[in-house]
Amino acid sequence: MATNITTVNKRGGDGVIISTTNTTRIIGIHSYSTIAGVIAVGDQNGTKITYEVPASAESDMYFGELGIKCSATVTISTPNAGSVTLIVG
Repeated sequence: MATNITTVNKRGGDGVIISTTNTTRIIGIHSYSTIAGVIAVGDQNGTKITYEVPASAESDMYFGELGIKCSATVTISTPNAGSVTLIVG
């Protein structure tokens, strides 16, 4: 089991959530939004994860220990009223 698990959070809006030159593995996501919309997580190679969130709702996903591999900088696109927390390891 991974021992280097950390979390990163971004509130409202689009942009960079992880700025690195290393490989990152996303092992889980927690999100909340006050308005309905689509959340997209990607890296330099394009979108890796896309899902919808309903208004005033939370979403939790777990991808397992191997996670979703992202290269270098990780960006997100969100509804402008909420937050996304990535669990990375």
